[in-house]
Amino acid sequence: MNPERRLTWIALALGLLGAGLLIPFDSAATRVAGVVAIFAFIGLGVFAIASPGQLADDGAEDDQDPD
Repeated sequence: MNPERRLTWIALALGLLGAGLLIPFDSAATRVAGVVAIFAFIGLGVFAIASPGQLADDGAEDDQDPD
């Protein structure tokens, strides 16, 4: 499994963990852990999307003339 794919799965798991901690529980500790997991989800998601492998595809096929 390549690093970008692994980072994407980790980010998704953190998003689910954060939502799972925030929604059903009401204590301060679970809310803090849920918010930290959501922030980690956002940060890792940005790095997974903006990885050099993803950015290398510059969309050249979109720039072609439809002649």
